[in-house]
Amino acid sequence: MIVKNAVRSLRNDFTRAFFYWLTFVLTSMFMFLFFNISMSDSVGVTFINSRTDLATTLTVCVIIAASIDIFFANDFFIKNKAKDLAVQLVCGATYIQLASYLLTQTFILLALAIPVGITLALLLLPLMNLFMTYYLHTTAVISVSAGAIGSTVFVLVFVIFWTTILNLSFAYRNSIAMLINGSNISIDLEMPYMGMKPLFSKRTKKIIWLCLFLVPVILYYFNSESFMMLSMFSLVGLNGCFKSIVLPYLDRRINDIRLDDAESIVYLGFLRRDVKVLKKNIIMLFILAILLLATMVNLEDPLEIMLVLLSYAVMNIMQSLSVVFTYATETSARYRKYLALSQIGFREDDLRKVIRSEASLLYGSLLCIGLFYLLNIFIALKTSVFTQPLIITLLTTLFAVPVILCFAVSLVYYIKAMSPAWTDEWN
Repeated sequence: MIVKNAVRSLRNDFTRAFFYWLTFVLTSMFMFLFFNISMSDSVGVTFINSRTDLATTLTVCVIIAASIDIFFANDFFIKNKAKDLAVQLVCGATYIQLASYLLTQTFILLALAIPVGITLALLLLPLMNLFMTYYLHTTAVISVSAGAIGSTVFVLVFVIFWTTILNLSFAYRNSIAMLINGSNISIDLEMPYMGMKPLFSKRTKKIIWLCLFLVPVILYYFNSESFMMLSMFSLVGLNGCFKSIVLPYLDRRINDIRLDDAESIVYLGFLRRDVKVLKKNIIMLFILAILLLATMVNLEDPLEIMLVLLSYAVMNIMQSLSVVFTYATETSARYRKYLALSQIGFREDDLRKVIRSEASLLYGSLLCIGLFYLLNIFIALKTSVFTQPLIITLLTTLFAVPVILCFAVSLVYYIKAMSPAWTDEWN
């Protein structure tokens, strides 16, 4: 019965189940390729007596990053099943039965994803070997390792075990009423004012955060070898700019817009919420991209370069997907807002325009900031692997294309999720 209900639930919620499954496919494909390279005789990662600290550290970081991406995907998948969980509890299900129900769904998707991911990896191996032969000028080849399959399955099963525990705690700490209504308890972690004067004025804060964002990038050109550390300072400044410059600017724009331009008021209001919710995902995307670029600078071993290139490509895809999942989780809760907008006079074309404007500004800003960092890094590093036009083009493409594709996915999903609001109203 549990298996039957789990399969029915996956079929009824096909779109979210597909994206969850896609995360498993990409992760298993990436893990299999990654372990085949890292466990090769040339690189030598064994997790016990590894010969290369770089590859071992990179392996641990990549596993952690991939696990975080699965957590984001799981959050997207499970939070949209809140009503399903509530029905199970109302019908008398115990938490053991609920855990079995969630585990069954997850392992069905995982069992379908791992073979597809490994098959895709096997298809990519000849292309990667061809790239190494012609562009990295090496006779080394990436061969299939039996340990890579075991390591891939072990990592995925371990992550799935902990996500199931998290899923169960999600159901346990929320009442049935909260699960049905989709209520959330938000905790404000801001420090209270308590009558004390702030250390800096708002204008001074803006200048400080803007300088912290831009000055480290300028310093790339004076100390290019430290661009990783400088980038981390710059990203701290970017985070401050989101809070002290971007959000207040959007507030002013919303207040200054005339009432007859209601569409702009709506999409800027939604965009303001997007910035608050997604800034951690966006900064994580930049951190991993810059970290992997820094790792690549002084590498000479073709297999290690291939390892970092693979990590860079897949991490950009996975982190872009984490933005999609967080964005979709946030926008899925806006149905009632769009229903209210349709009831007060917004037509279908107006609401579609709101969604397109909001998503375009969000992903366009993400793409521009990312390219801003990449291009300055490439220009500043004159004596490295980044002097090769092919490598620069490849790295730029591997960052930009996932962001653009995820924008298209987010746009389609957002419109599809909100369309009943105006369809029901006008029918």
